[in-house]
Amino acid sequence: MTFKDLLLLVLLGVIWGASYLFIKVGVATIAPFTFVFGRTALAGLLLFAVMRARGRSMPRIGPIWISFLVMGFFNGAVPYTLITWGEIHIDTGLAAILNALMPLFTVIFAHYLTRDEKLSAGKITGVAVGFSGVVVLVGPTAAGGLSESLLGQLAVMGAAASYALAVIYGKRLRDASSTVLATGQMFAAAVWTLPLSIIFDRPWTLTPSAASLASMVCLSVLGTGLAYILYYHLLARVGATNLSLVTYIIPVSGVFWGVLILGEQVGLNALAALVLIMAGVAVTGGRRPVAGAGEGLAFDPFGWLEGHIPTRRLHTIIRFGGAGVCAAFLAVRIFQYNGFALKPLWAAETLVFMVLVVAFLMRQDPVDRSRGFNEIIVPLTGSLLPFALLASDPVPWIMKSRTLLLGIFWWMTAATGFTAWGMWTLRRNFSITVEARSLVSKGPYRWVRHPIYLGEILTAAAVATWRFSAANLLILVIFIGVQLYRSRMEESKLERSFPEYGAFRGRTWWVIR
Repeated sequence: MTFKDLLLLVLLGVIWGASYLFIKVGVATIAPFTFVFGRTALAGLLLFAVMRARGRSMPRIGPIWISFLVMGFFNGAVPYTLITWGEIHIDTGLAAILNALMPLFTVIFAHYLTRDEKLSAGKITGVAVGFSGVVVLVGPTAAGGLSESLLGQLAVMGAAASYALAVIYGKRLRDASSTVLATGQMFAAAVWTLPLSIIFDRPWTLTPSAASLASMVCLSVLGTGLAYILYYHLLARVGATNLSLVTYIIPVSGVFWGVLILGEQVGLNALAALVLIMAGVAVTGGRRPVAGAGEGLAFDPFGWLEGHIPTRRLHTIIRFGGAGVCAAFLAVRIFQYNGFALKPLWAAETLVFMVLVVAFLMRQDPVDRSRGFNEIIVPLTGSLLPFALLASDPVPWIMKSRTLLLGIFWWMTAATGFTAWGMWTLRRNFSITVEARSLVSKGPYRWVRHPIYLGEILTAAAVATWRFSAANLLILVIFIGVQLYRSRMEESKLERSFPEYGAFRGRTWWVIR
């Protein structure tokens, strides 16, 4: 993938993310069916003009038009309408996050509707992680009953499921011209929604604002017409695997535009859900393509960067970048001193960030760096997952008991301090992703093979107890599973890099000797 292709990929993600903003503004004064009809009809005309400019023409009436109608239904009319209606009741950022479930629905449907894409242990894990994000995001709303907000969220999830069905059906249309297929399905979507617009919306009675009309035009030209052209251009140049990276850009872009333009507030539960859903998507798509399959290289961002930046300079950038991020968290933690009832807990958490800053600045280059979704995304998920526990409120009866509250806080202090000890011992060999630097067997590593993970699990368990909920129980179970899988990958890499690791593993336990 060239730098130009990467810029186009980011541009595609930004445009598709902005589509949720256009929908939110447009549906303010234009009814959903009418808005979708206008969007698809205008986009179809634009794509038809592009198709004709390229010397192509629409096929004659025949079986291919059945495919247009099917794709126009599942990839246009249904999801566009559900998202448009849903955004009447929920924020744009929330819609962008929930629609990111599409790859997870695809994995589930493909298991039942195809012969060669069955669920595996990795895919099941990814689906579980992704849908735990739905529990975090939708759970609090669902607890309050069947509200308009909940219905809006369910509508967007339904749109993601419809997109997934379209992906599976669309695989049989590989021989069709991409431009012709996009044009046909846009016109078909317009055909599906026109009668619904006339019957339910009565468009002649609407008084759309200039902003809504402008949003519909922008969505048609940019979010639908131009986006499809960019999509198929990149598909031909970089392959399906590299192009799938746009999945991670769209929800972030959707949240960004909602905050920047509409002033929406993004709650901690929404951010936690975004991390979980994206992690689930990464794990389900984590298998490496077979060489020569024509789907591009395996997920290897560091390898791509090494093609543009000297390796030693890249590691220096990562070291200082990681130290800078941890230093920012350290500064925030220092200013939170007065907010901690138990000062030793504040000291332990502050110590963790201090050690992280030192570890990033001191760490040596790896002898075997991380590659692939599993070695990069899974560890990042393990590092971010505990923050999702903070989305649930503290348990009232624990907050009222000074003894229980202090007991949990001292539990967190001890576990966090143990984590800091492991990080300090590792220091020059510290890494978040799965990498091998050198073998460490001193400090807590004399007895515990993974003291950092053990400390993090104990800390997460304390937080989950303090803020107990069904969602947090699920998150804790997934977090423990992620840490176990992460440690297994690390042990395999260390054993390949250092033959003496086998003896070290033989005299230590995962938890304690």
